[in-house]
Amino acid sequence: MVGDARRRVAARAADKDPSEAEDVPPWERREIEKKAAMEKGGLPWPAYLGIAVIIAIASIGSCFELAYGNAIFGVVDQDSFAYKPILYWFIGTGFPLTAYLWIKGIAGANEAAELQDKLDGY
Repeated sequence: MVGDARRRVAARAADKDPSEAEDVPPWERREIEKKAAMEKGGLPWPAYLGIAVIIAIASIGSCFELAYGNAIFGVVDQDSFAYKPILYWFIGTGFPLTAYLWIKGIAGANEAAELQDKLDGY
């Protein structure tokens, strides 16, 4: 019986914006909003920031390897024909990808903070 009532309340709340549903208890509203956030897909925002940091470190390391002539990952020596193209590819794609992932991570963190504020009633 209680489960039926919850389903009806959730069904009514699903038709409206959860923040506008006055008759929905706060715990039900939180569950509905969390479910909507989970269905949105994508990686969680900390993963975007972590991947951005790893790629930034690799790009900066590639700059140093290019400047000082160190072997790439200890495998490709400076004498190899693929040495400079590999490093230029790491540098040329690494920094823009880092910026994109960093911006996406920050946007996700802001969105999570706004959702938490809304759930807390602010």
